[in-house]
Amino acid sequence: MNDRTRYEIGYEKRLLRMLHTAPRLHLSTGERVQKFWNEHSEWSQATFGTDAERGPVGALKHLEKEAREAQAKPTDLEEYADCLFLTFDAARRAGLTLDTLLNETFAKLEKNKKRRWVKPANSDEPIEHERGFHD
Repeated sequence: MNDRTRYEIGYEKRLLRMLHTAPRLHLSTGERVQKFWNEHSEWSQATFGTDAERGPVGALKHLEKEAREAQAKPTDLEEYADCLFLTFDAARRAGLTLDTLLNETFAKLEKNKKRRWVKPANSDEPIEHERGFHD
């Protein structure tokens, strides 16, 4: 496959994605996130089993796999989408609502802002917080 064909296929995929998301563009970001949470929940439970049938651990194990794939292809947007799917799926299957998850996320952000962070020598290594400081 030559570069032009690759570009055309990529363009077609982007165009189809834009057309598919166009009905949602009039929604606010919050409304879009809630709509995604609801649609994903319905699809996931119909496809993989209800929340009562399956807990969060399977989705978390799958998230590990998808995170490794995102590390291998850090510019592939679909890998990030997979990680978001699985994060939301695991949270919901653990009994969280979107509001609860977002509230905890904001609380954790405030906690992280108070921590001290130790930068590694290698830019591809994780940045960890200093243990014992604002834990």
